[in-house]
Amino acid sequence: MRLLADEFSDWEKAGIKLGAQLSLRELRWGAFPGLSWLTRLLDGLALWAGVQFDANLLLFWKALLTLEGVITDLSDCDEKGSQAVLDAVVTSSFLDRLLTEWPQRFWAPSDSKSCTTHLSNADLLSLEWSGTAAFTRRWSELSFDFFAKA
Repeated sequence: MRLLADEFSDWEKAGIKLGAQLSLRELRWGAFPGLSWLTRLLDGLALWAGVQFDANLLLFWKALLTLEGVITDLSDCDEKGSQAVLDAVVTSSFLDRLLTEWPQRFWAPSDSKSCTTHLSNADLLSLEWSGTAAFTRRWSELSFDFFAKA
C-alpha cells in the first residue's frame, strides 16, 4: 500500500476517508474490532479508493477468507458465525499470550518488543492512558450519529 499521502489522488483520498469513516462507524455501533472487521475495512478501501495492497497482505487476506469458508462448511453456522468463531479464537489466543508473558514484562525495558505479542510496556501503557479519551470520543460520536438520524 502506498504510505505517503501525496501519492494519492483526490478521489482516492476521498474513498479512503469514506471507507475509514464507515468502518469506524461500525465500531461505534458495537462491531468487534477483530479480523472480520479488518477484512471489511480492507475490502472497503480496495472498493471505494482503489487502494492496491502488497502481495503478502493479499495472501494473508486470501488465507483468512479461505479459513472462514472452511469454518462455514464444517459447522452449521453462516458467514457471520464463522467470522465470530475466527475472531474469538484469535482474541483468546492473544489474551492467553499476554497473560503468559506478563511476569517477564516486569524486567523488560519499557520499549522492548521481545515478548510474543510484540507489544512493549510503553505500548500497553499508552493504550491504557488513551482509554478515557477514546471512551469519551466514542460516546460523543455515537450521540452525534443518533441525533443525525433523528
